[in-house]
This record gives sequence, C-alpha cells and structure tokens, in this order.
Amino acid sequence: MVVYLICDESGAKGYADIPEQYPGEAGVFAGFFITEPQFEAISADLRSISNKYFGDEKCHIRGLPQNKMELLRKDIFDMIKFHRLPCVYEAIHVEGLKREYERILSIKDMAKAANKSDIKMSGVVKPPLLHEELFQGLFSKSIAFFMDHFDKVKDQLRILLDPVDLPILKKFKKSANEVSDFSPTVTHVTGWDPSNKEVLRGKISVSISFSKSLGIDEFEEVDYQIESAACHMTMPADILANSINHIFKKRSPGEVGKPLHDRSSIQVHELFDLFYGLINDDDDEQAWVTDITYMHPLHESRIK
Repeated sequence: MVVYLICDESGAKGYADIPEQYPGEAGVFAGFFITEPQFEAISADLRSISNKYFGDEKCHIRGLPQNKMELLRKDIFDMIKFHRLPCVYEAIHVEGLKREYERILSIKDMAKAANKSDIKMSGVVKPPLLHEELFQGLFSKSIAFFMDHFDKVKDQLRILLDPVDLPILKKFKKSANEVSDFSPTVTHVTGWDPSNKEVLRGKISVSISFSKSLGIDEFEEVDYQIESAACHMTMPADILANSINHIFKKRSPGEVGKPLHDRSSIQVHELFDLFYGLINDDDDEQAWVTDITYMHPLHESRIK
C-alpha cells in the first residue's frame, strides 16, 4: 500500500545569512497523511473545493480576499477532521538558523587560525537554505510516522509537493537522502602548497553507525518517493502551513523565541489533536532536534 504525505510551506524560506524580519520569524513546512484507499475520494473532494474558490486559477489561499480565506480554511479543516487525517509539521526560527551558521563560521575561522601548515585549503561554508532544512525535518517526522503505523517492507511512502523548481527538488531529495542513507561518504578536497607551487588533492571519508536500540538504521529500509502533485491536492497543506505560521507570528512578546514543537506551541490550533510528533512540555528529557540546534537567541538567554 502507498501512504502519501502531501505537504507545502509557509513563512520564511531564505538562506541562513539573512536575519529575521520580525522577532521570532519562522519558516514552516506542513502536511497531512492519506492512504492509497482514501486517495481518489479525497482527491475528488479537494477538486470540488478548489473549483468552488479558484476555478482554473492556481489554488493558493493567499490570493483570496479575507472572507473567502476564512470560508476555504473552514472547508479544508472540516474535511481533514471528517477523515481524521494525521497532520505533521516542521518549523525553524530564522534567527536560530542564522546563529548556528555563524557558529560554524566561527569554528572554521578558529581552525584556520590554529593551522600551523603553510598549505592553504579550499572550501567555503555556504549558508544553508531554510527551505531545505525545513523539508529535512518534515521528512524525518514522516519517516517516523510511517514506521510507527505501517509496514516498512510491504508499504511505500510517497511525498507529494507543490511544484518547485528542479534545483530545489534536487535539494529536497539530497536532504532526504542524508537522513535515510548511512552509507560511507567521500568528500574530495584540494589545497595549495605555496612552497612547491602545486595543487594538492585529497579526500575525507565519513562513516556513521548507530546503536540498533535507537532504530535509526531502519530508516534505510523505508521505500519512499518525492514528487510534485496537482495544486488541488497540495492546497490543504498550504492552508495548514499558513495556519501554523499565523500562530507563531501572533505570539505574545513573552512567547517569542520559545520552542516551536512543544504541545503548547500550537495548542490553540483547530486540528491540534491530529498532529503527530509534538513534544510534551513537561518532559525535560526530550526536545525536537531543530528546537535545540536552531534555538532562538531569546530562548537561549532564558534558559541560561
């Protein structure tokens, strides 16, 4: 059986060297799961809703007047609640991503300063793309959901996206591969020897192993595909991501910068009880990885 994650993004999606445009700005990638037996019926329902609001136009909620936005959102949320479709999202603070990128640059500069060799190494640390980091987090959660509820041997996970440019699609597939393929990797590097005036070439091999008790190695066994989908199918994911981002944008000053994946972070959402992968607020032992890696500076200052 095929299990579909249908997803789209909202909010920020630039590179890590761009600062937040307002306190607590975040990017969101969200989606919902349906199974193969549900696909045709839900597709027909969504096509009917899409025709009602958009006709032949591209079906994005942001192109509608406010009153129609609210009506469309209600229709979509009613459909998701009627079918009890599991939902999932990934969110990252813009300023947290920027801080982590600056930390890596700082480490590179310290390593360069500590280097006693005359060999000049190549290599520039490119700023990560928020859009790509968001997709990787969402992909990780979708794999976990798939393994929790389906047979990784008999079933397939198919991730359907709103159409994106080919370079972005390649980035998404690369980021998915990074968390589903733990084969050894080889990176080729070059350097310049000023004494002999020659280019030196080498390679760095990296192998990763995990304790079997973690179950991470099972990610490699999941059969998945990433592809584009018709607009009427991704429309609910667009509305879902937009609604989550709206909650984060409307946070009070005291909430700005707090974790984005705790249960309390979206407790006011109409579909709250359908979300997979939220962290219990009272569990000091757990936190979602991007809430730690890309922690907002305001939250970092609170917990010190």
